[in-house]
Amino acid sequence: MSICINDDLIWISIPRNASTSIEHSLMRSNSLKLKYPYDFEKKYFNKGLHVHLRLNLLYNFFGKKETICIKRDWFDKWLSGLEHMWWEMKIDGNIPIIDWEEITNDWIYKNFTQEYINAIHIIDKNINKTDDLELWIIKQKWNHFFVNPNYIKEKDNCFYPSTILSQNYWKNNTQCTYEFDIKEIDKFEKFISKRYNIDFKLLKLNTSDKLPNKIVKNKKLKNWVWNNFEKPFVKRNELI
Repeated sequence: MSICINDDLIWISIPRNASTSIEHSLMRSNSLKLKYPYDFEKKYFNKGLHVHLRLNLLYNFFGKKETICIKRDWFDKWLSGLEHMWWEMKIDGNIPIIDWEEITNDWIYKNFTQEYINAIHIIDKNINKTDDLELWIIKQKWNHFFVNPNYIKEKDNCFYPSTILSQNYWKNNTQCTYEFDIKEIDKFEKFISKRYNIDFKLLKLNTSDKLPNKIVKNKKLKNWVWNNFEKPFVKRNELI
């Protein structure tokens, strides 16, 4: 979840950008005053859920403040997010319609239809009030990930495709006041330590070895990801 630190800095939680490690590290600190949107600390974090919200909603909760986030190569992030979708399904006890090891480029082109892509980009459009959030997620989730319908566990309420959305989607296509590359995450630690005069270190969480698959990282796939998940945010903060 995104967090407001000491009422002067909004950390934007972007999926697959070290968000779990940063979230746990911030919450572990006894030297920082933290605020959470939608009372997530009690309603969601204590249930073991890890929720992401766009910057416009964070401003609604915390007001306009400086922002900070982790960034990474957009293509690497998309591939990492895709793998995480399948990992999360199995962790939750759901069975995907295809094993991760069997996914090919052609399978991606065929199954990630324009209708599907549009749907996952607008999934949060109707989240207007605190009371709407959980009902909205539960209502929409089953139509928007690749779970075998014969093996769905109703207790799950994760929105898997959120991991493949552009990092610009979460930032509303704006640059954060402070951005740190995931390959130099030590600079994020040093920034928080210096800004708040504390010794801040990140916990190393949510790491796993990459699973084998049949996806070929070629120019065609990179262009496809760019056109469907990145290009729509080049000139404006909503889908063109």
